[in-house]
Amino acid sequence: MQIEYPDYYNKFHCLAGDCPDTCCRDWEVDVDDDTFYYYKVQEGELGAKLGHCLREEGELKYIPMKEDGFCPFLTKEKLCELCCRLGEEGMCQVCQEYPRYYMGIGHYEQVDLSLSCMEVGRLLFTGAGPVRYEKSEDEEEPWETLSGEEQEKLEKLLKLRDAMVASLQNEDRKKEPCICILPGEEEDGMLLKILPELEILDARSGRILREIGENYDKIRESEPEFRKCYGDLLEKLFTRFAVYLVFRYTLDSYYEGNLDAEKRLWKRSLRLMLLMCVNEERQTGSFGVGTMIQLAHRFSRQIEHSDENMEKMKQEWSTEKVTEECVSGNKAGESVV
Repeated sequence: MQIEYPDYYNKFHCLAGDCPDTCCRDWEVDVDDDTFYYYKVQEGELGAKLGHCLREEGELKYIPMKEDGFCPFLTKEKLCELCCRLGEEGMCQVCQEYPRYYMGIGHYEQVDLSLSCMEVGRLLFTGAGPVRYEKSEDEEEPWETLSGEEQEKLEKLLKLRDAMVASLQNEDRKKEPCICILPGEEEDGMLLKILPELEILDARSGRILREIGENYDKIRESEPEFRKCYGDLLEKLFTRFAVYLVFRYTLDSYYEGNLDAEKRLWKRSLRLMLLMCVNEERQTGSFGVGTMIQLAHRFSRQIEHSDENMEKMKQEWSTEKVTEECVSGNKAGESVV
């Protein structure tokens, strides 16, 4: 099995109680079958608490959050009680793996880290130079057996993804047209239609997205000055965000047949993040790397962790004007790759 991952992947370590936020908030915890039955046989005080907190609805097994939005096993020190008392192996699969993300086709596995974790955001947005991707081999069984034609299709898609990443990072602009890292307002009509229909997973993130619709006209008025003031910083931060999106989601198109849905996701995600940044600067009077880390955290918690919301971000709406992807060059008021 060939495994590929970003160069900051092995630098990641969970900050646990030192994290500025916590992943043990607002999301119910899906519990895999093996861990569920392991929890069911625990005894004593912990066993009683697990018995009270565990839920089973058909095939779904989970731990719901408390009324205050926090996991019932999150301690006052912001540590996992289950991990502290049972060891890391006592955590369910989703908690052990988070914020890692795995996507495999044939003998190839893509491993990534989610921006919903603020430490991942720090590693991504404070990095110097282009994002590189590293490869390793292991002896794990392949995800599936591919025919020669399917293997060729996969290799072409990986080559295309790598060319787009290179283009975004200014390494080979002329070879492969790519996406606008700071899209204009052409996606705004769709975004304003999508935002009210999103599933709200995180109340804090939901509030930020609601403000985009409520303050849209004022945000647009502030956008030109914002771009002018923070142009160089935006170029760096949004390039790295675009690379994150392209690396993570290009492989989805292997099963979808083309990249159209992914292009819509990339454009709308970049545009939504830009509007969020402008709105934040309007409210606080400042913008920086820390702001980008915080807003990417909110974006990811709300969008990337909901299949329903991801589908809406990818959807080709009937009223949408289909546009050609951005090509290399410069447009007034935009940073383009």
